[in-house]
Amino acid sequence: MLDIDINGTEKFLKIFPEANTLFIFPPSIQDLKQRLEDRKTETEATLRIRLRNATSEVEKALKTDETKNLIGFKIINRDISTCTELFVKFTE
Repeated sequence: MLDIDINGTEKFLKIFPEANTLFIFPPSIQDLKQRLEDRKTETEATLRIRLRNATSEVEKALKTDETKNLIGFKIINRDISTCTELFVKFTE
């Protein structure tokens, strides 16, 4: 199991096209921003960078024509318990 960004996934699948992939989406970029702010682990600068990167990755992941084989499974992380349950099922 690897935890890689969308660009890493693209490179990985060129080498291992049979691999299963899972993309965990935030419910929205605003929800992601609020979660990061609530954690109080980010500076203003790192928060801007993380949100810019997340926005870019979500946009790329949603482009069906570019990602039909890039993102095999998708989970929207609205609730951590449900998301965890789905993730465990995916890894079984």
